[in-house]
Amino acid sequence: VHIGACGWYLCAAMHEDIDTTWIARRSLDADGLQLLRYEDPFTIWVHSFYFILTVFTTVGFGDMSALTRGEIGYVNCVMIVGTVVNSIIMSEVITTLTGVDKLQAELNKRCSLIQDFAEHAHLSPRVQLALEDAVKKSKALGIINTKEMRGLFSSNYVPRSLLGQLPRELFQGQLIANQFLSEPLRQIDNMPPRLPVLMALFLTPKVYDCGEILYQNTDMPVHFFLVLNGVFAHVGIPQESGGKDPLPPAAITTANTFGSATSKTKIFNEISTDDLFHAHDMQELFPYQLFGFRNYFGEHELLLGLNMRQGYCRCESGAGGTVLAMDKQEFHRFQGDFPVFNAIWVQMAKRREAKRKKLLKKLRMPGSYKLLAIRIIQRVWRKMSRIAKTPKRERRMIVDSDDDAKLKPQNEVSHQSSYIQWRSGRETDVQAGKSSSDVQELRSHMQKMDERMEKIQNSVDLLLQVMGLKVSQTNSAGQNDSNADEGPYLE
Repeated sequence: VHIGACGWYLCAAMHEDIDTTWIARRSLDADGLQLLRYEDPFTIWVHSFYFILTVFTTVGFGDMSALTRGEIGYVNCVMIVGTVVNSIIMSEVITTLTGVDKLQAELNKRCSLIQDFAEHAHLSPRVQLALEDAVKKSKALGIINTKEMRGLFSSNYVPRSLLGQLPRELFQGQLIANQFLSEPLRQIDNMPPRLPVLMALFLTPKVYDCGEILYQNTDMPVHFFLVLNGVFAHVGIPQESGGKDPLPPAAITTANTFGSATSKTKIFNEISTDDLFHAHDMQELFPYQLFGFRNYFGEHELLLGLNMRQGYCRCESGAGGTVLAMDKQEFHRFQGDFPVFNAIWVQMAKRREAKRKKLLKKLRMPGSYKLLAIRIIQRVWRKMSRIAKTPKRERRMIVDSDDDAKLKPQNEVSHQSSYIQWRSGRETDVQAGKSSSDVQELRSHMQKMDERMEKIQNSVDLLLQVMGLKVSQTNSAGQNDSNADEGPYLE
């Protein structure tokens, strides 16, 4: 604009007759007595600058105009240049303003994602503010093409120092303490911080009431579960020869509808048509494998690619329980992101499934989960005591031993007689629909046992946690000399 103003002044200064130029026609007062030609050069430059600026901005007030040939030619050139310059300036201004809006919108979006994730993962306000500050201070703030939070944590927008602190804050530290993530650390020196963070994105808290079923055998596996609180258990049908998995609903319905009863479904032949849809609920199921705080279950079928559940799981604790559930599709995607951990998880799943089958075969007597917990505590305590008193080279024999096989004969006989009484009472109830005196006596006895279990409930829960810590420490001490397999005893 300054160069254009200087050129506009030269059009008048270099003219043959200055009285016909714009300088001579320009007056400074309303009466036209004070002409611009008699003013100082700075005042002339100010008026020239004013005219060129009105041409560049295409305003054109009309108080100054070109009259001579030189002025008209110069103004034509200025208008052409002014159109181009004005377009460039306006486009830059618009780009700058809209660019700031986009960056602010992206910042707001990411801060909103941080807030949602903090609420989802129960992060403390301190960690939430640290994440938001890290996102706001990021210099490379571009548009994320991947999906929302997964893309945010997979990229370099979150500092590594802050990312390393996140696992201890996820779900108040309960996620990183779960055996699903802590057990692989026995074989791997460290854990990528993104593993628990990405895992937390797809975990959904779910609350179950006492007796509510999480999945049944032959169901399609769609979730796997991490326990936050409460007690869950695999349940089965106790038998003298060893426990059996519950009959699936489809087998019961088929046997009663089409009359194709097998040895497994004979017990349901006497069920009336009215009870057909409730036949599966009439099975008396008892726990044989417990899953408590910091444990997990339901991963075997997902890791091995099976199409049907192998067990029957339900909530056992009277106050209910809470789990973190991950969808099957997200779990498979998560497997592909961490192949080293996936190989270890597959090995763990195979061992846990073998342990489940072994415990199911030991299910010979009915009992509540509290009674089962007491037995587990006693068994682990005896084994720990024996391990502590035995040289390391002989501990393998103790670890592989079965304490249940060394019970006294009179205990075994009493168990068998009690089982026969319970079985006979059950068949009497199913066939005759009424209770005998023996069944009533057995029920009274069971009721008294339940009352005793109520009194020691708090002690059992405390012992479970204490013994769990002791067993994990003992197994770590003997890892080099034996393949310690004590963990499943607390499952």
